[in-house]
Amino acid sequence: MKKIFSALFFTLFGAAALMTSCSDVPAPYEIKSPDDVDLVGTGTKEDPYNVATAQMKQDGSVAWVQGYIVGVMETNVDPFTANFAAPFSTSSNLMIADNPDEEKSKNCLMVQLPTGDIRTALNLVDHADNLKQPVILQGTLTSYFSAAGLKDVSAGVFKGEEIGGEQEVDGAYINESFKTDLGVFTSYSVEGSLKWENDYSSAMIKGGSATGKFPSDTWLVAKSVDLSKEDKAYITFDHAINYASGATLSDYHKLVISKDYDGSGVAGIKSAQWEEIAVKMPSGSSFDFVNTGKVAVPAEYLGQGKVTVALHYISTSEVGTTWEVQNFVMAHGDAEEVPEPGTPEAENTKDTAYDVTKALTLTENNGTKIAWVKGYIVGGVSSDNSASQVDGPEDVVFGTESVRNSAILIAASKEETDYTKCMVIGFGSDSPEAKTALNLVDHPENLGKEVVLCGTLKYAFSAPGMKTITEFELKNGGTEPEPGTGDLFISEYVEGSGNNKYIEIYNPTDNAIDLSAYALDLNTNGGATWSKDGTGYKNYTELSGSLPAKSVIVYKNSSAEIYEGEATVCNAVNFNGNDPVGLFKNGELIDIFGSFGAGPADFAKDMTYRRKSSVTGPSATYNADEWEATSKDDVSGLGSHTMN
Repeated sequence: MKKIFSALFFTLFGAAALMTSCSDVPAPYEIKSPDDVDLVGTGTKEDPYNVATAQMKQDGSVAWVQGYIVGVMETNVDPFTANFAAPFSTSSNLMIADNPDEEKSKNCLMVQLPTGDIRTALNLVDHADNLKQPVILQGTLTSYFSAAGLKDVSAGVFKGEEIGGEQEVDGAYINESFKTDLGVFTSYSVEGSLKWENDYSSAMIKGGSATGKFPSDTWLVAKSVDLSKEDKAYITFDHAINYASGATLSDYHKLVISKDYDGSGVAGIKSAQWEEIAVKMPSGSSFDFVNTGKVAVPAEYLGQGKVTVALHYISTSEVGTTWEVQNFVMAHGDAEEVPEPGTPEAENTKDTAYDVTKALTLTENNGTKIAWVKGYIVGGVSSDNSASQVDGPEDVVFGTESVRNSAILIAASKEETDYTKCMVIGFGSDSPEAKTALNLVDHPENLGKEVVLCGTLKYAFSAPGMKTITEFELKNGGTEPEPGTGDLFISEYVEGSGNNKYIEIYNPTDNAIDLSAYALDLNTNGGATWSKDGTGYKNYTELSGSLPAKSVIVYKNSSAEIYEGEATVCNAVNFNGNDPVGLFKNGELIDIFGSFGAGPADFAKDMTYRRKSSVTGPSATYNADEWEATSKDDVSGLGSHTMN
């Protein structure tokens, strides 16, 4: 935090919050009295909106708002409840009002407190004395808790101190992060039943699952905006597309614009004229977000009084991708020329690859630049690095001991020991071949060898590096190991007394398997969706670590206690005998215990089930004949599995 006023002004600032006649009190951040009913403001730091004005101006714009902290919306109860008096139990939001004694939520602005300085300074759980104190906040004016809100708060002025960092606002007509809801956008299903939903801080739609693809024509339509006085404007957003399977992305994922959409939903979408705006597409095979760049609003829409933009999604029985979108902005300003992604620049080839020193200057946090880079493998990310971030020498290992299999370090010299001169090469689910061939856990012999890689220059483990490795060559020897046959499958299910619940997974192959591509999930009560596809509590749990060949790993409920062997706590191990359990790989179901969508029947209550030794691989369709049933609380088979 940065001090901005003298000690004398701190006193005056507090007094200004309580008096109405202190016209000589120094501005610029004077909070006016609740008696100032005519206050409107302009939304700037020097002249912020009051709460009443902010409630009326829910247009997705970024603005400053002044008010008094009066309570929180408690989110740990059902239904959510407004609380205007200590003690408080929710730190992620505030309610502010024009009157410090306000106790009606309808007169309040719901304020989202992101993690960091803002939440630390303002939350009422840790600072109950902040109640009834004046505050000025900058954020996005959009719905929160289905009411007038201020989201994505980035900066504030509180008790004479500045908090956070002020956003630069460039005439934004739409500024929607999709962090908690769809904001100023609305989903419409023209064909099919798919809908855009808020999921994991994104607007998301998925046209496929383990059961197949779902043909659809679905639109995410923004509020209409007035461009009658506009001479230049751009659109930009971040997006990721996965499971495209070689499809032409622009055929199924479109940014469109109209000047005659009448706001009538499906009927209006069908009758309006829409023009497609070409944008930069992501890889189509991962959940790595790519920024579109600032794409120009076509000239014929400038000067129009009512303009509407939308995201148009199409899926078929053959193509059913997952599309996620964040940080959608439509604003005044110049567009930019953005090269198409997918290939390195002409002068950057495999034979003329950048060295690490050059590549480090080109790497960006959310970069999209594709490039060839060469360097020597000098180490990896420490397996003791629980934060999964590389921001100090203790986070890396120059060698092969205690390193992760999900990253390597490369440098311009094989003798390099300064982590700041190294690139972190991250192996996600979109780089399986590179990971298999290059990681130092399985191939310590790769240390010191030269490698040339083609991938995206972006941060990995929060450090300059490369991700999404599409091509590579190990220069000084080294070959890719032959893959084993088959894939992981569920080998045992224990639904015992109380919370004594376990799931065992077996690796039938001849090679160790990286678990980061896999996840466990529940089909709660045999319902219509997996937890990951629903809107409620998520049991979907991504796995981590490595499972050696011909070995098992046991996952348990956090309160399970009857099995004395090694077991890993997993949120998905939360079943009650009527919840089918699925094993997923890269988001797709590969194995299942129990019949998906079979309803609430207690098919496995108080039982232990072991996969028969004749089963050699996973199956996305449940076959009861593959399982042997034993008694309740029988964990005698956990920790090992036999396969013929």
